[in-house]
Amino acid sequence: MLLDKSIIGVKINKLTVISIVGLRGAVVAKCDCGNTIEAKWSKIKSNHTTSCGCRRIEMHTTHGLCKHPLYSTWEGMINRCSNSTHNKYHRYGGIGVTVCNEWRSDFKKFHDWAISNGWQKGLELDKDIINPGSKMYCPENCCFVTHKKNMRHRDNNNIIEFNNEKMCVSEWAERLNMPTSTLFKRLSRGWSIERAITESNKKIA
Repeated sequence: MLLDKSIIGVKINKLTVISIVGLRGAVVAKCDCGNTIEAKWSKIKSNHTTSCGCRRIEMHTTHGLCKHPLYSTWEGMINRCSNSTHNKYHRYGGIGVTVCNEWRSDFKKFHDWAISNGWQKGLELDKDIINPGSKMYCPENCCFVTHKKNMRHRDNNNIIEFNNEKMCVSEWAERLNMPTSTLFKRLSRGWSIERAITESNKKIA
């Protein structure tokens, strides 16, 4: 399979594509640590291969925290800001959201900050409640909040007015005892506000 040359220069996780290897679907990529590797493009794109191997070694030999719940939070934060194939990239890296160098290069520093700043299992990382509109994940901008608070902040520009009441989508969903995702889905499919709010919750859009 001949890969498109437009992938040269693309960076995903710690790997930057520098050349394409024949017709085998493989590329040569340079890791942030300076090493180069040959790997299948499909594995880099799908986050199966994220470095030359140094990240795995670092996680296991430096602090052994790769199985901590915060590791997936950290990895998700980096991927949605730097991996153009991530399903949320358009809302983060695609509009200029970045991760500070301190956290991007060292999970342990992110972990230690999180533990010291209120992290508990089940809380979500938010970057712009403290500083609205911020475009960097860093200690100065971030905090941990409940899913409900995060959703209310996230959709605070999605205000719905019905029967002379104005509330954000998640507040309406809570009032209706309806999953927020259901109400979002109905509205995104072009339902009128009245129909989205009044139709039986059992009829999931």
